[in-house]
Amino acid sequence: PGEETIQSQSIEVEMFHLLTLEIQYKTSYINKFPRRRCNGNRSIHLYSNVASSQQPDLIHRNNEWRADRVRQEFIEFFNKSYNHNIVQYDSTIPPAGDRSVLFVNSGMVQFKPLFLGTTMKDSQLSGLERAVNSQRCVRIGGKHNDLSNVGVDTYHHTCFEMLGNWSFGDYGRRECCEWALELLIERYNIDIDRLYFTYFAGDVSKNLRADDETKDIWLKLSIPQRKIIPSSYKDNFWEMGYTGPCGYSTEIHYDIIGNRDSSSLVNRDDPSVIELWNLVFMEFNRLSDGSLTALPAQHIDTGMGLERLCAILQGVESAYDTDLYIPIIAAINELTDQNKYQGLQGVYDLGNIDTSYRIIADHIRFLINVIGDGEFPGPRGRGHVISKVIKRVLFASQNLNISLSGLCAIVDTAATTLNAAYPNLCVNKSLEFVKRILVEEETKFRKSMKLSKQVFMSTANTLKKCGETVYPGISALLLHRHYGCPLEVVELLASEVGMNIDIDGYYKELKIHKKQSANDDDDNNNVGDKQVQCNILKEMNIALTDNQSKYDYTISDNQLNIDPCQSNIDVIIDTANNICVPHTEQGKHYAVICNKSCFYPIGGGQVSDLGTISTQTGQFMIDKVIDIGGYVFHYGFQTWGQLNSMETAILEIDKEHRLACMRNHTATHMLQAAIAKYLESEVQQCGSKVYSQKFRFDFSTKDLDSSLKNITLNVPKIINQWIKDSLPIKTFEIKTENAIDIKGLDHNPEEIVDSPTSRIIVIGDFNDENESDLSNCQSAQLCCGTHLTNTSQLQQFVIKYDSRRSQHIQRIVAVTGDHGLDAITLAEQLEEEFQTIDKLVDKLVLTIDNIKLNDILFAQNELKVFDESALIINVDKISKQSRISLSIRVKESKKAIRFKLSQYNKCQFNDFIINDLPNLLLKYESHSRSAAVVERINAPPVDKYINIILDRISDHFPDRPVLLWTFRSESKQFRSHVKVPGDEEKTSIWGESIMRALNITKGRLKNSTFYVYDSLEPSNEIDMQEIILSETINCGLDVLHNYTGNN
Repeated sequence: PGEETIQSQSIEVEMFHLLTLEIQYKTSYINKFPRRRCNGNRSIHLYSNVASSQQPDLIHRNNEWRADRVRQEFIEFFNKSYNHNIVQYDSTIPPAGDRSVLFVNSGMVQFKPLFLGTTMKDSQLSGLERAVNSQRCVRIGGKHNDLSNVGVDTYHHTCFEMLGNWSFGDYGRRECCEWALELLIERYNIDIDRLYFTYFAGDVSKNLRADDETKDIWLKLSIPQRKIIPSSYKDNFWEMGYTGPCGYSTEIHYDIIGNRDSSSLVNRDDPSVIELWNLVFMEFNRLSDGSLTALPAQHIDTGMGLERLCAILQGVESAYDTDLYIPIIAAINELTDQNKYQGLQGVYDLGNIDTSYRIIADHIRFLINVIGDGEFPGPRGRGHVISKVIKRVLFASQNLNISLSGLCAIVDTAATTLNAAYPNLCVNKSLEFVKRILVEEETKFRKSMKLSKQVFMSTANTLKKCGETVYPGISALLLHRHYGCPLEVVELLASEVGMNIDIDGYYKELKIHKKQSANDDDDNNNVGDKQVQCNILKEMNIALTDNQSKYDYTISDNQLNIDPCQSNIDVIIDTANNICVPHTEQGKHYAVICNKSCFYPIGGGQVSDLGTISTQTGQFMIDKVIDIGGYVFHYGFQTWGQLNSMETAILEIDKEHRLACMRNHTATHMLQAAIAKYLESEVQQCGSKVYSQKFRFDFSTKDLDSSLKNITLNVPKIINQWIKDSLPIKTFEIKTENAIDIKGLDHNPEEIVDSPTSRIIVIGDFNDENESDLSNCQSAQLCCGTHLTNTSQLQQFVIKYDSRRSQHIQRIVAVTGDHGLDAITLAEQLEEEFQTIDKLVDKLVLTIDNIKLNDILFAQNELKVFDESALIINVDKISKQSRISLSIRVKESKKAIRFKLSQYNKCQFNDFIINDLPNLLLKYESHSRSAAVVERINAPPVDKYINIILDRISDHFPDRPVLLWTFRSESKQFRSHVKVPGDEEKTSIWGESIMRALNITKGRLKNSTFYVYDSLEPSNEIDMQEIILSETINCGLDVLHNYTGNN
């Protein structure tokens, strides 16, 4: 009481402030370039530092150049005029096997095998020399990340279309530049005086020469020297990602204002001079160590943003004023109570209203594209990026006071701008899924923000009472970890209550947390610091481990055949201290590194092999194997003797453990394929973990009508049929870059290793001569794990559990092999046991007259024993389907028994009312009217019936205290109802005394009646009667004088 309560702004304001904090530092250069819209279709700039003669031309919107025509003109120009093949890659998700980028961030991603010279002979890309297309691209995450710019300015987008043309060892710089100029000037009628051209000026520190060849080409094409601008490595040496093909580039920039010399504004983040087209000359390949190597041939790769080109051709200032965005902006205008969109930026955009318009319009298009391509919100990778984008949408919608239903309506409008070019993204199922995700993410985020605020306020109040003004970094980190509250929001909350955040402490605790998280992983127990251990081997110049023999196995008669591996022990590391030691000792944990190994290390979601390393001097038990930078670390402990470094050793795996893991890993592939087959819909794997005794599989699907119950019921039938069909399972290797060429190949990011080659696991028949088409197989996935050679070796597939991990992710836990067979056998035994009980129940149900209590209680007890012992004890050992089936039938049997018991009780009650109650009333009428009615009644121990009897007695003797009790020895049920008319206190005293005397703990006063009830062991009922009478007398109540003795 009296404690000061710290007030705070609403969650909605906090959400928008987070967006404001993000964009503040982006507006410094924009503030010079505000814009407002006139009443008509004209738009003007308000440049205080631009002379009137340099003001932009006032032109009407050119509706002739709609986006569809702009796209078509580009493709037809290169296709028909210069013989380019139209090669479309219709996804924002990189091809299977490409882990260099999160999203497709340029049109060249699909052509990497051509650049690297690794294209398969039967690939659709094989022999391709010229190509043209329009590629949907995403610039979020990785090397190219425009997210923080989107909405703040008017020319960056999260998802956009890249118009591109390519040459693969065919034409060169000269043709590329000539055709680009021809298209812009002669086809699109763009004013050449507004164009500027950059080239790479060279970089001595990186040992890269200047690209004078490109400069000379532009000069020969009559471009004035003043418009050809040397530029830096950052701007004119283009790289798709941190690794991969790269090379010099030349950019074509466009001056929106015109009638001026704007060469000094090129590549200066000036919104009035924007990059239009980037022409890249692919010459190099960036390796993982940062070095450059020459490509087998030189190539051309160009990219021009469709949105920017449309803005220029339509005579407007930004893409948000084109036909790609106008319908979306108009829909937002209709839904908000804020000012209409004016295209303002920087400090002139008061309240960031127009910024919010742009964020919503851009991000909704992004979500339709990326979710339509099969991605979902999640904690990492692409899922994390999608979650961030959704939060930005929510922040912006709060600023415009747009409801969640309004956002969903904007989804439909945005779809109309994509439908003509990408109809597959705009089907109702896909759009409904986008809306559902928006609703679920908004609900989840609001809940987390509310909880974050409550926790923050509680901590802040406590700190302020102690005179503290600094909010601890560890507390801010806990808000982020447990509730997803960003640091920026915590800073905002702290500022509102006059506190500061310990930022240094926050990042210090974050670093500790990340390190602990890595060490707390099950895969990292007792292994020490893996990076330190790896560095030790590098410093010693130890050769990488040869472990290809882990795949050298066969399976016959459900037995794994794999030969032990003879190897030399290179290094022994004491994992407790992360130091090299000459030999092992018993009782300690070590890492043993050999020059060869047959052990499968942790990878692809599969646990590692178990086994032993044996020498003439001892045996080492391996409980974990990890591949660290190409070195295979065998972690474990010494069982007897010792191992010595440089000693010859025999490595032998636990075959049963490996085979069980192989069964379960193959089952994950079959499960994904079976779910997709059942739903007739794409299934996205969201994680898996393969153990020897079971496996779990997380997945998402766009099928809004599917239920986990139906999946777990029907999918096992599909898989077990494949097991009966004895389908072949084959493995072959390809170059990772060529994965895109293979039809029907599923891509699970967890199961891909950073390697020039990848393994493909194919389940089902396919043509060995055509490895590029696997669309007719049951399953085809890139995978580094170990697998069976035939589906029959799986033996049995059983789903044990299913659950929903989040709004979008579902989990299935299943078993195979012996565990699956055991589950089926146990289920059959339980079924047989239940059949015996079921017959008893059926016999009771069919009995109409002369129902015997003992028969009912016997069936009830048998069912109880089965339910509590057999079924519950074995609940983890049988399939979910069997468990549900048995549970339902047990429930139905219990219901049937309860019904028969109620029939018996009703008969007994009716018999008491007709035969016994009149005698009882007559008995007490002939005695003192002050005597309490204390009777053991032959009625069922059911409160409802006893109350009816008590009421009838009370009606007959309104002034008499009444105590009725009944005891059913067969079921050990005792019931007693006690009532003293008009005196609840004496009623309670009487009832409680009976409870104490009989050692009963269950009793309560309700509606002026005290209920006593419990399960009692059979005893002498005369003794029970004497105790009840004695306690009644002790409570000061009269009883019948002849109630004692023989009576």
